[in-house]
Amino acid sequence: MKFNIFRLLTGIFFLALAIAPSSLYAQGGSTIQVRTFDQQLQIFPGIDVSIDGKTYFTMNEMGSAIVETVTSNLPPDLILIGDSTLEAESWNYSKGILEIIIRLRTTQTISVLVKDISDNAVSDLTVTYRTVETITVVTDKDGYFEMVVPIEDDLNSPNLFSLEGYILSNMKFIGSKGEFTVEKIPVVVKPTISTVVVQNATAEDIDLSSLDSLTSLPDFYAVIHNLDMNNLDAAQKEKIDVKFLELMGLMTDSLKRGPGIMFGGVITDSSLVEDDLTSLIEQALVAENRIAETRNQFAESITIISEKMGDGGENLDDFERANMAMELDRLTQILAENERNFFKDQEGLQAMLISLKNNLLNIQDLEEQLSISEQQRLEEQQLFQQRLLIGLLIVTGFVLLTTLLVYLVRKFRRQKIELSIANDRVKLVNENLEGLVAEKTFSLEKTNKELDTFLYKSSHDLKRPLTTIIGLYNVAKITLEEKAMMLFEKTYETAYNMDRMLQKLIMVSYINQPTEVEKIDFQKEIETAKQEFEDIINDNEIKVEYVVSPEVQFYSHQNLVYIILRNLLENALQYSKLNYSTPPKVVIKVEQDDELTVIKVLDNGPGINEDIHNKIWDMFYVGNSSSKGNGLGLYITKKAVIALGGEIEVVSSIDEFTEFSAALPNADFHEEKPPESDVVESEELSSVT
Repeated sequence: MKFNIFRLLTGIFFLALAIAPSSLYAQGGSTIQVRTFDQQLQIFPGIDVSIDGKTYFTMNEMGSAIVETVTSNLPPDLILIGDSTLEAESWNYSKGILEIIIRLRTTQTISVLVKDISDNAVSDLTVTYRTVETITVVTDKDGYFEMVVPIEDDLNSPNLFSLEGYILSNMKFIGSKGEFTVEKIPVVVKPTISTVVVQNATAEDIDLSSLDSLTSLPDFYAVIHNLDMNNLDAAQKEKIDVKFLELMGLMTDSLKRGPGIMFGGVITDSSLVEDDLTSLIEQALVAENRIAETRNQFAESITIISEKMGDGGENLDDFERANMAMELDRLTQILAENERNFFKDQEGLQAMLISLKNNLLNIQDLEEQLSISEQQRLEEQQLFQQRLLIGLLIVTGFVLLTTLLVYLVRKFRRQKIELSIANDRVKLVNENLEGLVAEKTFSLEKTNKELDTFLYKSSHDLKRPLTTIIGLYNVAKITLEEKAMMLFEKTYETAYNMDRMLQKLIMVSYINQPTEVEKIDFQKEIETAKQEFEDIINDNEIKVEYVVSPEVQFYSHQNLVYIILRNLLENALQYSKLNYSTPPKVVIKVEQDDELTVIKVLDNGPGINEDIHNKIWDMFYVGNSSSKGNGLGLYITKKAVIALGGEIEVVSSIDEFTEFSAALPNADFHEEKPPESDVVESEELSSVT
């Protein structure tokens, strides 16, 4: 029952972890050490740092912190500093340590939305920022632009920004986020000056006394435009010039006053703000129309004067011409001054309007800030609830883990007791088993020794009568006739085959009972083997060659090495004489390489099929039907090679050659030495022959 309750609590814990905020799980997370330094590489403690815009963490008094981050985000692309006056100059990540260089912030990146008075985004607008250096950017399709500006600049100063083709009517910044409201500059269409055809008129056709009642240049032009100036006397010309200068002075005074005349007497302390703004708009429109009308009148007057001087002023004397040039210069200066005053008044009025609008929008900014503060409060409240939930889950998990630990400790103690009892039982069984194994091993060793002794003695006992039969055969060859000799031939062949079989059996006993380790004289061993098979070599005219490298220094068990040489030579002789296409030949090579001595025996017999290469080492296996062997030679050879710790392999090509290679380690490097027999005394293999 306790175990079921524990499983239930564990399930509740992992279910709570599954529904916890995703921030509890960091897929592929890494724990790194963060260290901060100033530009002189001194420790910079106590600042807030954020990696790639994630949650800020605080550096300790040693300028260090241990944080968890996502492995794929290392090294980070962005480092943020909580203090707005500081920034990360550079950083380096290596072997789990992130080092950050901190400096005073010199620039900031601002992001601004530009929209018109209809609240539509203005795209592809060229914005120029004039400070220590001029920066020009273009708004994107959503009306935004970003630029890096000096941090000490007052971004709310309208003089820093200019917008191509637009007037900045309102601007506001909250931190590095800004919003501009702009108005398009109206296109001023220049009035078309019509050409007036001047018809000659005399002074008698015009009443010059009516000039005194004229109040504008257009009226003045209507009176004198048909007058022939060449027919006037000096008094009449002077009267016309005085009136012209009077009217020009009136127009100049009007231009000097400019739009100032439109802002008077309408706005009072008791009027409503809405009415005041309406009145100002109406007066501005009236001023716009009046300025356009004045500009048209002035243009018409210039046209009249140009027409009057259609002959280029040739009718004027030098004094009049100089006086007129001076007056024209004065007029040009007055117009330039009027233009400067007009734009100065306009800039001042626009600045006042922008200030008024900014004051109006301060309330909106305050409301927005309050809304942001409320949103931050709600986010902090939500974050607090999440942290509270996480803390509750951690406490619950700690309780569950404690319960699990207590349960596991108790279970471990029970298992420890049970394991101790089981170990005692296993120990008792092992003791009994060791005794049984030792008893069986002793019995098996005794049996093997008895078998080796039986094999050795039986082989020698059987060899004696065979030797007698062979001896009788040799006597019979001299004394008996041909027919009786044939019977002895059969008897000899049978006795010879039995003798070879007994020699193989004796070799098996030698493998288990090797001689002492001694230096091997390969030339002597090869010559001994050749003498043993001298009859076969001579009868079949087999050419036997051998090469022993002079650097061969080999120590091993002489009787086992001789068994290998003798059986490989016998096998090569048997198969080389089966090749009827070329003279039979056997080549023996002995080479030494590092710790291995390699014995190679090559014959030019019929070869061995590849599919029986693994079978030729089996006991009593005969690979060729023409062979007269008993199938024990290669079997005994491999056992002798293995007993010496070596390896043997065969390479063959049908109707071409067969080569056996036995690689034997020097006895100085062979770890296991075959045990000496205490049953049969070792005997030189040559005595068998």
